[in-house]
This record gives sequence, structure tokens and C-alpha cells, in this order.
Amino acid sequence: MLEASNKVSSEASGAQTQAAASINSALLDIAEKQNAVVSIALKFIDSDKFKSSDPTIKETLKKVIAANREAFAARITDQQSNSPEMSMEEAIANAITITIRSNRDRFADGEILVGYKVPTGIILYNVADITGYSSSRYIEDDLEEAEGAFRQAARGLAEAEGDQLYWAARGS
Repeated sequence: MLEASNKVSSEASGAQTQAAASINSALLDIAEKQNAVVSIALKFIDSDKFKSSDPTIKETLKKVIAANREAFAARITDQQSNSPEMSMEEAIANAITITIRSNRDRFADGEILVGYKVPTGIILYNVADITGYSSSRYIEDDLEEAEGAFRQAARGLAEAEGDQLYWAARGS
């Protein structure tokens, strides 16, 4: 009797085999979807829909993406999950920009301007240089300062018009 209880089958049961097959199938589906998304992104990078001030960026991007296919595909999927209305091209554009920024040391040292033509228009991103300098930051600061000056001038004009109406009404 002791001998019978010590004999444990090392063969997988039908349920275990079916579960393993289902898991393998799901993993293959995920890999196929990742490969398809990465393939679409690589074609996008090679198309006229992608432009950059760095002439070496396309080749460098391809190397970075090839080394991290799963992570890159996940970035695209995350973009679309966070904004379901986002087109595939917009998700790819965002994923590319994130990839450049997170691998900044792999690209040219200078500031990089990247542009994407997507169904909703054109997207432009500035990627700071290797030291963190970005001209867009200074342009944004200047714009905020100009908007503040405009609001202040508009308030002054409204006050002057109010004063003028007040004195015109008193003079009558």
C-alpha cells in the first residue's frame, strides 16, 4: 500500500496540457501583435510622415527599438489604452518621442526637433540636448510673458474706457 501511494504520475493530465496549450497560444498572440505594432512603427519611421533635425535618428531609432521591441510595443499600447480615441500614428509618434527621451544618450548630442504627420495634423516635439537645454522652453517662457503683458494691457484699456464713460456721463 505504501508503494502505491508513493507512485506519482509525472505525466501531465489532460487539463494541464490544455492549460499549457492555451497559455502558449496567448503568448504567441501577444508576440504576433507586438511584432505587428513594431512593424507598423518602423514603416512609419521610414515614411515621409516622420521628420527630424537629426539625420541619423532613423537608424538609431531602429536599433533602439529592435533591442527593446516589447517595451516599445507596450508604449504604443499604453498610449492607446490611455486615450482610446488616439490614432495609431499618434500613439506611434508619442512612443517614438518617449523612446528618444528615455534613450537620450544614444542620439546626437544637440537638441532634436521631431515632427510627425498624423491624421489630425502635424505634431512637433523638441527633445532637449544632452545637457538638458531646449530652445522650446525659452520660447514658452517668452510666450507666457507676452500673454501676461497682453492681459495687463487689456485690463488697462478696459479701465480707461470705464473712466472715459464715467467722465462723459458726469459731464452731460
